[in-house]
Amino acid sequence: MRIRIAVIGLILILVDLFPGISYAQKTIQLATINWEPYTGEALPAQGFFSELVTESLMREGYHVEFKYYPWPRALAYTKNGHVHGLMDAYWKKDRIQFLEYPDVVWKVKEEFITLRGNPVTYTGTLASLKGFAIGVLRGSAQAEELKVAGLQTEEIADQVQNVKKLLEKHINAVLMPKSVFFYHLEQIAPQFDRTRIVILKPPYKIYDMYVAFSKQKPGCKQLTADFNKGLYRIKADGTYEKILHKHHVRLEE
Repeated sequence: MRIRIAVIGLILILVDLFPGISYAQKTIQLATINWEPYTGEALPAQGFFSELVTESLMREGYHVEFKYYPWPRALAYTKNGHVHGLMDAYWKKDRIQFLEYPDVVWKVKEEFITLRGNPVTYTGTLASLKGFAIGVLRGSAQAEELKVAGLQTEEIADQVQNVKKLLEKHINAVLMPKSVFFYHLEQIAPQFDRTRIVILKPPYKIYDMYVAFSKQKPGCKQLTADFNKGLYRIKADGTYEKILHKHHVRLEE
């Protein structure tokens, strides 16, 4: 009996010292994409955004498994409840029918990027880009916005292909965060002259980025509430900033 009491006491002490420990961790699956430096199978901790989400959920007793798909499939699998949630999600009005959005995890600046000498003109309005081929991520919020505006879009399932197409002059510009662009540029063309890269001003938009949860999964609202609590905790105790520092990331300006 004394041994049993001692073991129980030790468990309680560990739980108090490490709030992420749970008697039975709840495993959830989140659909995501290789979208470096935010999320990626080959990145440390699968990317800083992944680690922020993992740590937030771990604080509330969840174990996270990431499932990598092309973006349209990741969105579809979340919509039909095949997985619990969707990483790297922007808010869109038509998605609130099937996605529960918790608090914002990160902000992402989407920018038009071209090469010096390319005849692209951008005045801050989408109308100024008519007649130019713009590379975008297939199925993304910004791709839909450009199509609605009547722009010529080249949709690709992987942003690295958009970078390649720009370098090979098959398209006039790409729309993506500059951190994503320069990550892929370093991977595929490390010797490329950076002075040839032109980031058009002003930025297209700054999006709030979430991990959004499927309304088709039972307990969706509880999962959302738990995530918010975990996110608050890692911000309050400095873990959020430590993760950013670990990945050499700062808030996008």
